Amino acid sequence: MEIFELARQLGEAIKEDERVIRLNRATLAYESDVELLKKISEYNDLSKKLADAFETDGKDSDLVKELGFKLKELYTEIMEIPTMVEFTEAKEAVDKFMEQVNGEVMYTVTGTRPCSESGCNGDCSSCHH
Repeated sequence: MEIFELARQLGEAIKEDERVIRLNRATLAYESDVELLKKISEYNDLSKKLADAFETDGKDSDLVKELGFKLKELYTEIMEIPTMVEFTEAKEAVDKFMEQVNGEVMYTVTGTRPCSESGCNGDCSSCHH
């Protein structure tokens, strides 16, 4: 079998994984959440205003401080919206899953396992690889 055919089959199998299905549902909910999209748009506008103020007035100006505070506050609001919470959690799960899949492929190719989430101490002896 050709490698790219096997890769396509792997992609099809991954697409059926519960984590990917969850992310797809979360993405649809994210894209249709008008309130969330509105807040993200506000965040992007405020971020641009902050960058402009920083460039014009300097980092210590009252305007920069005020906009920075508002930006952090808006970010917190966005990250607490249930649709965003679900999207973020689902995306993190898929990212971790894909890292594991890629690690397994790399192990098969190279014979070396990537470091665990806890990291290495530098010589990988603690990883038991």
